[in-house]
Amino acid sequence: MSLKTFHYLFVSVCLALTLGLAVWFGSRYAKDHELSDLGFAFGWLLGGVGLTVYARYVVRKLQHLSYL
Repeated sequence: MSLKTFHYLFVSVCLALTLGLAVWFGSRYAKDHELSDLGFAFGWLLGGVGLTVYARYVVRKLQHLSYL
């Protein structure tokens, strides 16, 4: 597996986990109305947005490299 492929895979898994945690904390906030859960949900959502921006940047930068 090339470094490019591993990087794409790793960022994708991190993005899925980050957005999953945002949804989980959001559902905890909806159930318990704890303000800390809302803060964590918002923080993980911001992390997901940041990872998305980073992923778009990396895809454009590594576009010309092969997967081997």
